[in-house]
Amino acid sequence: MKELIDYIAKALKEDLGKVIGKQGRTAKAMRTILSAASAKLKKRSVLEILE
Repeated sequence: MKELIDYIAKALKEDLGKVIGKQGRTAKAMRTILSAASAKLKKRSVLEILE
């Protein structure tokens, strides 16, 4: 089983929409980058976006 790395991005309530992006595109892009970097390290990653 691969090690899990949990990343937490905190944003102010008024900036949350910018962090997530239209239809979640920005959040999806961040998760894609984390996934690629994690795969190279043979680990799993999770991105949580909190306010």
